Amino acid sequence: MPKPHKLTLVTDMSAATVDALVASYVASFSLETFYPSTAQLKGLPDGEYWHALQLKKIAYASLSNPGHEVWCILGDREGGIEGRDVAALVIFKLPGCPPDGPTPYDAELAGLPKVAVERYHRIAKASAALTARSWPGDSFHISWLGVAPAYEKRGMAGALMRMALARAAEQGGSLRLSTQSADNVAFYEHLGFQAKGYDEWDIAGVPHTFWVMVAEPKPADGG
Repeated sequence: MPKPHKLTLVTDMSAATVDALVASYVASFSLETFYPSTAQLKGLPDGEYWHALQLKKIAYASLSNPGHEVWCILGDREGGIEGRDVAALVIFKLPGCPPDGPTPYDAELAGLPKVAVERYHRIAKASAALTARSWPGDSFHISWLGVAPAYEKRGMAGALMRMALARAAEQGGSLRLSTQSADNVAFYEHLGFQAKGYDEWDIAGVPHTFWVMVAEPKPADGG
C-alpha cells in the first residue's frame, strides 16, 4: 500500500518560499495553459515574466492573509522550502476571509501594460457574474491546486483535496472551486463536486470554457 503523502502547512513569507511555490505552479500552469494569463497577456512582450509576477503576488497575499492556508507536498529534489522543491500545492480559503493586504510585488505590477489591465478587468467581471449565480455566498474555496509535471500520477492532488474536503466537512461547509479543464471537471466530480455552472468566453481572441463547481456538506447519518 502506498505511503500517505505528508502535507506541509507553509507559513514562511520569504522570497525563497514564494519563488518555490510559484515555480511549482508555473510548471503546472504555464502562460500557454493558464487561461487568465493566456488571454490577459496575449501578444505582449515579457508575458512569462508578468505571469510569474502576478502569481507571486497571489502567493504572498495568501501566505500573509489569516483567511488563507497554503499547503504543499514537498518533492525529492533540492528546492526552497525546507531545502526541497514543491511537488504539489493548494491554496485553501476559509469562510469570512478578510481582503488581501499589500505585497512586495505591487509596485512592479503597477507597470503592467494598460491592455493587460483592461483584459484582467474583463476576465474578472465575467468570472464574478458566473460565480455570483452559481456559488454559495461564503464558503470554503480552493484558489490554487497544482502538481508539478515530474510528480503527476502519484495521488498528490487527491491527497490535498481530501484534506480540504475534510476541513470543510468538519464545519458543515461547502467547498467551491473553478476550473478551465474538462479533464479536471471529471477529476473533481470523482471527489464529490458538482458543476454548478459554466460560461464560454472569447477574450483577446482566446476561446475558453470556465466551470464553477461545489462539493456540498453531506448530511449526518440518521439513527
